[in-house]
Amino acid sequence: MDEYEDRCEPQGTIVATTEVDIPIDTRWMMEQIVKQVSERLYSDLKDGATKIVLAKLDERANVELAGLFDRKITPTNKYGSPVGDETTIGDLLLREAEVWLKEVVNSRGERGDSYSEKLPRIKWLFREALLANDRHGSMKKGPLYDLVLKAIRDQIGDIEQTVKDEVQAQFAASLKAAVGGSRR
Repeated sequence: MDEYEDRCEPQGTIVATTEVDIPIDTRWMMEQIVKQVSERLYSDLKDGATKIVLAKLDERANVELAGLFDRKITPTNKYGSPVGDETTIGDLLLREAEVWLKEVVNSRGERGDSYSEKLPRIKWLFREALLANDRHGSMKKGPLYDLVLKAIRDQIGDIEQTVKDEVQAQFAASLKAAVGGSRR
């Protein structure tokens, strides 16, 4: 050991007692306690109240929207003159969606003249979901590609199993008829 380490080792115990006057501001302490409790209660109440309010708003919106699609209206032109028979908002939306989906579009999904391929929008949407063009014009897998591929594979698997079951049943019936017929 070197000289420094020798000096640092405890040589004995010294007991020291002292009195210290520390003024305590009870008013400040109470304010801090009230502040912390208030913040905690506010946070807890806010979360619970938010959930309750959102649930009530959702319930009210569902009630309002429930009758919306069954509400009767009379279609009008841009001048407000009636054009057509009274219908429901739901039926009107369905008809408009059908027209929109059947509309012929180009390979970019746009209406108008173009030298590119033309097809109904529903086919274009489905193609875009399966195979999407990247920025460079090359094809890549779209967001539905894996889902559709899995569904097709599942269907093929179901068909294969059905065919196997049917072939086995026919074979068993043929075998039973052949074996059963020779016993007589």
